[in-house]
Amino acid sequence: MTAHLSGAMNEAALWLVDHADDPASAAQAAHRALDVILQAAVLAAASTPVSALSG
Repeated sequence: MTAHLSGAMNEAALWLVDHADDPASAAQAAHRALDVILQAAVLAAASTPVSALSG
């Protein structure tokens, strides 16, 4: 999961540099989106039994 999040953050940074008219606003929006994704991941992990994770 860490690799996926890292890749997503890298892609977002590259997209912002290439496409954003207002990089500061775009960066804030990206941070808000990442916060939502991370919160969802934490909540999902908290509600998943450890036995289901060991697979």
